[in-house]
Amino acid sequence: MRNICKETSFFEPKAIVVIGISEKIGSIGRGIYLSLTEGFRGKVYGVNPNYEKIFGKPCLKSIEELPDGVTHAVLVVKRELVCEYVCQCIRKGVSNLIIVSAGFKEVDDWGRQMEEYLSLLCRKHRISMLGPNTLGFINTTISLNCTFLPNQFSLGSISVISQSGGVGMALLSALKDRHCGISKWVGIGNEAVIDAETILEYLNNDSQTKVIAVCFEGLSKMQLFLQCAEKVNLHKPVVILRDGKSKIGMQAALSHTGTMAQSEQVMRGIFHQARILEADSCEKCAAMLKALSISQKAMGNRVAIITNTAGPAILAADILEKAEIDLRQPSFFLRKELNKITGIMNHIRNPIDLSSNGLDPHKYGSTAECLLKSDEYDALLAFFSLNPALQLPEQELIKIAKQSEKPIIICFLGDYQQFDRYDRLPESAGIPCYCTPQDAAAAMVALTKYTIRERKDERETPFLHKKCLQRLRAYIAEKEKEKKQVLTEVESKAFLSLAGIKTVMPRLVKSVKEAVKEAENVGYPVALKVHSEKIVHKSDISGVRLNLFRSEDVELAAKEILERARSIDETAFLTVQPMAPDGFEMICGAVQTPKLGSLVMMGAGGIYSEIYQDVEFRIPPVDNEGLEDMLNHLKCGVVFQKYRGKGGDKKEFFRLMKILMEIIEKIPQIKEIEMNPCRIYKNQVLVLDARIVLGNFKENLDPFAGNERN
Repeated sequence: MRNICKETSFFEPKAIVVIGISEKIGSIGRGIYLSLTEGFRGKVYGVNPNYEKIFGKPCLKSIEELPDGVTHAVLVVKRELVCEYVCQCIRKGVSNLIIVSAGFKEVDDWGRQMEEYLSLLCRKHRISMLGPNTLGFINTTISLNCTFLPNQFSLGSISVISQSGGVGMALLSALKDRHCGISKWVGIGNEAVIDAETILEYLNNDSQTKVIAVCFEGLSKMQLFLQCAEKVNLHKPVVILRDGKSKIGMQAALSHTGTMAQSEQVMRGIFHQARILEADSCEKCAAMLKALSISQKAMGNRVAIITNTAGPAILAADILEKAEIDLRQPSFFLRKELNKITGIMNHIRNPIDLSSNGLDPHKYGSTAECLLKSDEYDALLAFFSLNPALQLPEQELIKIAKQSEKPIIICFLGDYQQFDRYDRLPESAGIPCYCTPQDAAAAMVALTKYTIRERKDERETPFLHKKCLQRLRAYIAEKEKEKKQVLTEVESKAFLSLAGIKTVMPRLVKSVKEAVKEAENVGYPVALKVHSEKIVHKSDISGVRLNLFRSEDVELAAKEILERARSIDETAFLTVQPMAPDGFEMICGAVQTPKLGSLVMMGAGGIYSEIYQDVEFRIPPVDNEGLEDMLNHLKCGVVFQKYRGKGGDKKEFFRLMKILMEIIEKIPQIKEIEMNPCRIYKNQVLVLDARIVLGNFKENLDPFAGNERN
């Protein structure tokens, strides 16, 4: 296929044919034809054997009747007719196809087979094909609207890639409401040939595009997309808008790590790792895109808020604090300067409420200038009532913006009708204007969170040397010969011990009598656990008993566990191990996925880890800085670092995480590996329980595949 990243021919048609054109009101063929003829300067033809004329112009019966020079064909026909029309287009020399027709892999197996055929056919003949199941595309630089959306869109510097036509349309509406123009809009549909990565690379080289939004459910090549998005994000901001966050299905998971790898926390953590911004609604996404396309970026996250009415500023402050934006209070010396300007003695706090003093544009402007000139803040969020009886401080803020390298965002408080009538003069000076605290706060988050910093790819000295890896691979190969899928706790801990990870090794016993005897040998208190290849989660049958101090306790617990276990697995045994000293519990794990490769996870450990889901996921490798970032984003991270006033052994915990990453990347036979709980002490980390799942992960249901729908 021709690389549309290096040429503009796909987005700049010379002549277009609409196959399946119709005059029927409400039909897609009618909508696309009318959209094209409204602004496009090139020739537009229609093909439909049922019409002699269409909208007063001749309608062609077939592709063969087309004149030479038609570069693009838009197909709006039944799916049964698509393949034949594509073949006709290829014979006629039409090199770019937009297949709006739906009913392919998103519907049934027959549709999937047809789509695969179309993909092979287009690649063989080097045809650029968008779709199927696409809404089309828009290029405002040449007034081209190749969709059935009736509106003409103003020229701007925001480009949008959307998998879902509905979400893409909603984002266009949100951008229009905020008076934003667009450069390109592309509905990628099922990505049979042209995919999100291809469009993203093209937009990276497009001089008309400053910022890019990507709306998706489940992309076909997620790992490649993430790599591409991270590279593009170094040059132009990329904002992600995902739908379908509630459930990402992987039914085959056999560990807590595998189960939690289904959650939307995975993608959130990965986007954070790549420093890619994410919005959780069309409205927030539009607000972020507007700010990133107009304003300069902040060099830090210290934000000052200035207002003449407290309520909306407080709403914005709440949003900013949740996003971890630094709303620090002004220093004593800065407060002293502000007191002189405002005349408000001893009451200056961030948000800085000037009240009636802020109605004076000069006083408002002087306060804003003082805040931005100080080295205590990196950006300013300004609130002012959009009231015709008041003189706006816009000229003062424009003057400050021209003299400062720090961004300003203005929220002019009023209704949408008032804001629509306002000329938004500050935007010509690079100051984004909004009319709600939510929009203004989302915009400020974008400006302060977007940082151009390439992620390090420095491979550290491996912890697992060559001979160690050989022993580990040999151990796994032996278990594979035994047809093992889930290793027992004893087997998993033996593997971890070979890798240099400290564990509490259990003693295997077959009866109640042996359990009591082994407890005496180990020394009280002890822990008693079920040992079975069929019982994956011990807690499901109450198969773990802790802090057993007497032989009578061991005997009773052993009887109860064996009775339950052997009703499921007649070969179930028990393990006895000494109770480890109290410590803080974490969970560490890694999992292989078809779309993202290997993922590593840390979080709050114990039997409730899956319920609390206080976890962070990343793609290896993760260095010490990245591991520190993961820990800081956990709710339990504060407890880890201050447990009993001493904190846990962070160095040893990070070492364990790095060994875990090496294992999951260098031993592909391991599908899931989990250590839960890992008990954290001041000077060491002990693994109290572990599970390893073997298998070819590609055979299992993909946890990151969305449902393709338009």
